[in-house]
Amino acid sequence: MKGKFLDDVIYFSLDSKKIDNKLSTDVLFKMQNVNFLAKANLTSSDKEKNIIKGNILIKKDKNRFTGIVNYKD
Repeated sequence: MKGKFLDDVIYFSLDSKKIDNKLSTDVLFKMQNVNFLAKANLTSSDKEKNIIKGNILIKKDKNRFTGIVNYKD
């Protein structure tokens, strides 16, 4: 999905696919003019129903924040 917000070009993408009985979701959010990027890769297994694991990247100019996510409901 592309659009404009506060005179900035915004790009948002959400992709889901199933690989080896694991649901994989990729999320991408980008604001072009302010040089901001947020990216996440999340996976959940059929065996472990309420556990979500993944990686997150948030980037603004030359500053980066990366993290590992483990979420149990």
